[in-house]
Amino acid sequence: MKPAKRTRAQKRTRVVVPGGKTKFHFRKKKVGKAICSCGAKLIRPSFRAIAMQKLPKVQRRSNRALPNSCPKCAREILRKRARA
Repeated sequence: MKPAKRTRAQKRTRVVVPGGKTKFHFRKKKVGKAICSCGAKLIRPSFRAIAMQKLPKVQRRSNRALPNSCPKCAREILRKRARA
């Protein structure tokens, strides 16, 4: 195995090739869903970083205030800001 492939950054699957030997095939790990600080899942595409960079900004995040938090938490934060 190549030294560059010894990392666990890629998933390994054992495959029996036609010659009868077993080899490792490497594939990228799946990306988890984005979550809010309260634990709710955010409605956002889940791609690897490079694939996410290729998307237009409109598709990368929601177009409302506080896009990195769920609507429930965003509403609470905006209420606190308004009352402060």
